[in-house]
Amino acid sequence: MDSDAVQCPAAAEGAAPRQPAAARAGGGTAPRRARLHPLTLALPSPELEAAFWREAGTPAYALSDRVGLAFTSANHVFLWWAMRTLTSAERMMDACPSPLTSVANANHLVSLSVALATFAASLLAPARYRAVREPLAIGQRLLRAVNTPIVQGCTSAAAYHRRIARDLAGAGGGPMAPAAIVVKHASLLGVLWAIQVLVFAFRVRWAAPVQIAAAVAGVFAMHGFACAARAEPAVSAAAAQLCDWVQAVSGEAFGPAWPRAGVPWGLCTDGAVEFLVVLIASLSSSLSLYVLYCREERHKLRYLESKGLLDERDCQGGPPAASGLRHAAAATCCVVASIFAADTVASFGWRFSCS
Repeated sequence: MDSDAVQCPAAAEGAAPRQPAAARAGGGTAPRRARLHPLTLALPSPELEAAFWREAGTPAYALSDRVGLAFTSANHVFLWWAMRTLTSAERMMDACPSPLTSVANANHLVSLSVALATFAASLLAPARYRAVREPLAIGQRLLRAVNTPIVQGCTSAAAYHRRIARDLAGAGGGPMAPAAIVVKHASLLGVLWAIQVLVFAFRVRWAAPVQIAAAVAGVFAMHGFACAARAEPAVSAAAAQLCDWVQAVSGEAFGPAWPRAGVPWGLCTDGAVEFLVVLIASLSSSLSLYVLYCREERHKLRYLESKGLLDERDCQGGPPAASGLRHAAAATCCVVASIFAADTVASFGWRFSCS
């Protein structure tokens, strides 16, 4: 992510910094040295923030939008075709009333239409597209944040049980291992949301709350899968084994320092599915948001460097190994925080209620 890292200013000691003539926005004078907020990546003034997105941030994201929009349009068409060809035994969204199903279908159609129109605009009118890119990206992200939990939450345990039985029997291919079935269904939402965070990229301080809200809604929407997994002995045992493995690895890695909450040792007996669902939702959200954070940080540091505003404390002129260590440390923190979140939620007794 930092293969072309921003270099530190090379001005001699005592030399006056380069005057940032191009960094003035709205008639105000930009500061001679600007630092990014370490958490939100906000620039020190609203004028400088607006100038960055107008001159550098939005154009940079727009370059990758065509691939992302083509991907999401193809994904929509594939999902529509797949839903049309499902047999009655494979149907999803069987547990909700017709009005809610209609809302989900309408959201899907609107999202596809907007994606196709946006893709065309990015090709035919790129300047106009850049002017409205961020609201469109936020709108697409919100539509999916609403629609995906509806689809999952409206799928009953019976429908999931039929799908699990087909996977175990190897319908349409070889039989799947129970552990693979757990990972497949529990990680579906996490993978979708990780992709959406990166495809519909916008400023990280807005993307983070949207992603967190979507992840929380998605966890509760996995009720049907959790109940179906518990009802299938082989899948329930596989979930418990995966939970035990994660618990063992975290215990070996961190030992007595691991900040466990409550009574974790019986957690995997009756809370394995809840533990894994929260773990995957937390991990996919935190890792994708970190990638988005790095993208925005890199673009902003380049922009400040080009304007002569880069603060020496923000420069990335160290050896490449330092960047690699930083990313490795961040990924480790994401894993640890995700395990702790799953451990805490499950240890405090939260369980899906299955009849």
